[in-house]
Amino acid sequence: MDLVAPYTIHAMQQFLNLPTSSLPSEAHYRAEQEQLAGALVAGTPEEVAEKIIFQRDLFGLDRFLLQFSVGTVPHKDVMRSIELLGTEVAPLVRAETAPGSSFGVAATRTVA
Repeated sequence: MDLVAPYTIHAMQQFLNLPTSSLPSEAHYRAEQEQLAGALVAGTPEEVAEKIIFQRDLFGLDRFLLQFSVGTVPHKDVMRSIELLGTEVAPLVRAETAPGSSFGVAATRTVA
């Protein structure tokens, strides 16, 4: 989260030409990340997998599309995020959603 919020806030300020005070706060972005039902998918590989599994269970999804913040976050950090998605997040989601698994067990946090 510490990586996402400052870049997002800066980009919104630049693109929308608005004062920082009129933009969502870092606390807003943190809440969106921490709530399973929140729109922001960011955090540790385990947190991201948990949110994907929760949303898959909630909405009956068979696909999940992520958008990386390209252009505002440094390239090396975007590439690291893509690497983590493939090497750590995807295997967790696959294991949790495989036939015969106890689907949805990983999403144990309370929805706010």
